[in-house]
Amino acid sequence: MTQQSAPDGGPAPSSTRPVRPASTAALTLGFAVLCLSYLLNAMDRQVFYPLLPEIRNEFGFSLDQSGLLATGFTLGIALTGLPAGYLLDRMSRRTIVVVSVVVYSLGTIAIPLSAGFADMALYRLVSGIGEGVQATAIYAIIGAYYFHRRAFAAGFIGLAFGLGVFLGPVIGQALATGLGGWRVPFYVFGVLGLVMALVLLVAVPRQMSEAVAGRESAGDTASYDHIPANPYNRNTLGFGITSPSPGWSSTGSSGSTRPSCASSWSSDPGRPRWRRRSSGSAR
Repeated sequence: MTQQSAPDGGPAPSSTRPVRPASTAALTLGFAVLCLSYLLNAMDRQVFYPLLPEIRNEFGFSLDQSGLLATGFTLGIALTGLPAGYLLDRMSRRTIVVVSVVVYSLGTIAIPLSAGFADMALYRLVSGIGEGVQATAIYAIIGAYYFHRRAFAAGFIGLAFGLGVFLGPVIGQALATGLGGWRVPFYVFGVLGLVMALVLLVAVPRQMSEAVAGRESAGDTASYDHIPANPYNRNTLGFGITSPSPGWSSTGSSGSTRPSCASSWSSDPGRPRWRRRSSGSAR
């Protein structure tokens, strides 16, 4: 295969041009869009709760069913943790973020179309799947690109999430009251999510979303000798075994105090129900 020459006799320039680095303004815009998308994620999570009484009245859900609908989306978040991490190590992070926003937005739009408990629970599960994947992807992006300032960048993400948790119920309830019913907020947040997916696709530079370990120009001089090569070691095993201990101890403590509390109540209807303990017992 012969090499094509330039007109002056030198070798022809390569057809593959280097990727032009994104400007500071583009990177700032991309990070701001990621924060806004996570704010919308939090708003979408919280909008269901203030609308649940009206939903329950219309469908006749029991308290158990209402509770499952309110918290069922967290099961979707839990199910997607490990698969999301696996995919983020092998696929475009920006693509995964966009797809996850589309998934939970479609799940949100479908909630007002529910015919009963089963399909509404399914739509809530779908919303949780999309929201969980997006959260994992966003933290993967900022952890890789802002390698030396990851905690500071994560603080902005946490701020966006907190604002979303606060604003979601407020805006959702206002939309339901002013525009005629509990279905309107789900349509509004779902459509906003689809618009946000398009904005993410356009505004987040690949230089940011696909970074490996911080900015290319910033060398990593840290030592990682203290990090074990295999995550399945005695330290993680010991941590996993001891993690439930505080819960077990608090449960046992609560159970041991119940008899003494119960004995302090008088069964005599002629006396006050609460009796003072003896002076020898500790109060």
